Amino acid sequence: MTLTEENGLRILKPDNLDNVITDVENETMRAEILYLGSSDSIDNYKEINKNTPIILDNDYSLPIFPTDTLAEEQLKKISEVYN
Repeated sequence: MTLTEENGLRILKPDNLDNVITDVENETMRAEILYLGSSDSIDNYKEINKNTPIILDNDYSLPIFPTDTLAEEQLKKISEVYN
C-alpha cells in the first residue's frame, strides 16, 4: 500500500492494480482509494486481491459465480456514481 498526502488529505492506495484496500478487522470493505481521517491509521487497513470473497460474520462467504459482477466492475460503477 502507498500512503500519500495531497492538499492535507492522507490517501491510501494499493500498490498492485489487481488489489484493493480492505479493513483489517473484518475485511468487509473494498476500496481502490481510501481517504484516511485525521485520527485513522494505516494499520487499520491492508491490501488484498480485488476478487477475494467477502466472509460475513456467520462464516458465510458471498458466492462468486461467472454470472456475478466482478469486483472491478462493481468498483467502476461505484466510482461513476461518486464522480
